[in-house]
Amino acid sequence: MLPYVQQQIYFFLMALAPALMGWFATRQMRKTPWRRFFLTSAVVATFEVTGCFLYDFHFGFRMVSFLLYGNCITIPALIIYDTVRHWRSIGAHHNILAILSILALLTVAYALFIETDKIEARQEELLMSQWQSGRPLRIAHVTDLQTVGYTERESIAVGMVNEFQPDLVIFTGDYIAGPFEDDRPAIEAARRFLKALKPKLGTVVLDGHSENESRRAQVFAGLDIIHLRNSERTFALDDGREVRVVGLDVHRPNISLVNGPKKANQLLVVASHVPDVTKELTGQGVDLHLAGHTHGGQIVIPGFGPLITLSELPREYARGLKKYEDHMINVCAGIGTEGDLAPRLRLFCPPEVTLIKIQSGNLPQ
Repeated sequence: MLPYVQQQIYFFLMALAPALMGWFATRQMRKTPWRRFFLTSAVVATFEVTGCFLYDFHFGFRMVSFLLYGNCITIPALIIYDTVRHWRSIGAHHNILAILSILALLTVAYALFIETDKIEARQEELLMSQWQSGRPLRIAHVTDLQTVGYTERESIAVGMVNEFQPDLVIFTGDYIAGPFEDDRPAIEAARRFLKALKPKLGTVVLDGHSENESRRAQVFAGLDIIHLRNSERTFALDDGREVRVVGLDVHRPNISLVNGPKKANQLLVVASHVPDVTKELTGQGVDLHLAGHTHGGQIVIPGFGPLITLSELPREYARGLKKYEDHMINVCAGIGTEGDLAPRLRLFCPPEVTLIKIQSGNLPQ
């Protein structure tokens, strides 16, 4: 069993205990189901908040796990059980609450077990006026693998990337996720993923946040990859055109590195883990900026958008290929999810790899 799965089972049991205590302590309130529901939820939330403050400094991610397992799984399951057991004597309020509980459980099951594996290959076409006519340049943008161990999701993602027959693969950071008490399954899975990529010109990798430098070094060791950290590499195509790729450091991005001499028929691609640096790339001659980090929001509300993007850019830049001032930016939603203490779920924001085809033409206005 993967260390992550073991940890999440432990979190579930920790959330189960106060939910059961609160539910049976309020059994005299069975005739007022909504009041019982809110009171039990308050008991669970109070226990979880107190426990997170006292036990662990990773308050946010631990709280998400406990609230999911306690308030969104255990309590709805208890409501459904109580409704079935007393269905002859219950009223309409019980039925409505039971229906909502069923919907809650179905939503959680979909987010945990279905959408996280529904990986998509988002294909984009980009026209660049400074390029002479020739075969399109194919860039596969991959990010936020955050694997806890090799699964079918990683295998499908590799197949999608290689099927595109990319010239370049650019991986914008975050390779493994915890728990790190035993990081071997995650490190081996990330290495296996990177080994399986088959670009024509090379695989460019950047640093991310989800692993420390020592673990990242173990992932990269001995692999045929190009690690950029405030550095650059120019790739020559067979028709005289060039692609200059500048990879920025995740903690101290050196923007001055971008503003170098630009040749004719040269495409300037800047890659960073966090998309926020795109605000500093205006006027630097950048054609395309690639970034990850946001996971697309990971949980998206239809009609509103992502609840959290972990970015200062407007919400619409959390995912997709868009124009920002004088350059294009592609933010990939990534393959994995937040790991370690957080439950690995996605809702209306499936994982993805991005396949960008660049050819001669006019940049969108």
